[in-house]
Amino acid sequence: MKQNSTLLVMGIIVVFAFAAVIVAFKMGSSGAGTTLSVTGGAGGGVAPTITLAPAACDPQSTINPELRYALVNMDNPNTQYLVATTYVYEGAFSKDNLPTDDAFITTYATVSTGMPAVGSGVSVECGKTYTIVAPASTNVTTSTMFQMTVTQNSNNKIVSGTNRISNQTYLIARVYNDEAKGFVYADTDATAGSWHAAGSSWYSTTGNASEDSDGLTLGADGYYRYTISIETNATATTTARFNDQETTIAIDRQSMADWDQASTLSLSGVDLIGNKYTVPSKLASLNFDDAYLVPDNPAFKTSVKDLKLEQHALNGVNPDDNVVLGVFTAGYSISSKDNHVVYGYAKDNPTTDIVYDDYFTGTLVMG
Repeated sequence: MKQNSTLLVMGIIVVFAFAAVIVAFKMGSSGAGTTLSVTGGAGGGVAPTITLAPAACDPQSTINPELRYALVNMDNPNTQYLVATTYVYEGAFSKDNLPTDDAFITTYATVSTGMPAVGSGVSVECGKTYTIVAPASTNVTTSTMFQMTVTQNSNNKIVSGTNRISNQTYLIARVYNDEAKGFVYADTDATAGSWHAAGSSWYSTTGNASEDSDGLTLGADGYYRYTISIETNATATTTARFNDQETTIAIDRQSMADWDQASTLSLSGVDLIGNKYTVPSKLASLNFDDAYLVPDNPAFKTSVKDLKLEQHALNGVNPDDNVVLGVFTAGYSISSKDNHVVYGYAKDNPTTDIVYDDYFTGTLVMG
């Protein structure tokens, strides 16, 4: 009697396993919905394990496989979707393996209302991976690159967070003399300590361009210690930032016969001297001598970041050449030659324009 009961249980298990296999075959062959796979069975007296596989593309669907995505402003994630013309490439690409022209498929515009309607996405092939690039756009949006793999007919993605895309805007600054304990006058300032945009010059704690045109006088073996406070412009909001994928602080010493390299350079308390690296070719063409990569690429927004800079004259020199400070950010752009992606501080057009032409420069005038 016990043997008969065992045989009966094993028979029931076999029937269920066989039925599950039939269900899996029918659902998998249609290509629709979720498929089942069965492992184990009656051979060893082990009950079958049923595994749910991801949904697959359905060739009988009225919707062809497509990609649809929305770009969320990482600095305003609850309410703002960004509008951008994106570029779609077949294959998995990265910053170290940039999308090529041969892989380019089409452009696709995101919308401010969020996820586009079903049927309005990018037509793609099932099972393939695609790379999408939103290129840098000065005073509009920063850039980003992400991937999507086609596992079903309707493939959706909300792009936000670490993908780092936001509204983009320019910087302003003011300068404080840490030795003289006072703010420095810029070009036509009536009061020292005013905020100014890129292209401004700072003179001394006692006068502006017309009052103290020689700027800061140091004397032989002199040095200066400045705090350059930086933030996004006065009309920007907390939903915008200046920087994109990485940020570099650059210094143009103008006369290498006057100035030594910076002895102190820090941003919001983080040392930059140890992050000195070879000046990117575009920044070198703008006459910058030294470049420092900002660690972890913190957001340059409406909250002030203080850049501490100390620089000494060469031994026995009374420096009378100015120092120019620059803040640059790198991002993704589309080639001017075809549709391959370019990464860095400059585009690849004939004039190798800066990716973000709202970069910051300021001149520290020395007499």
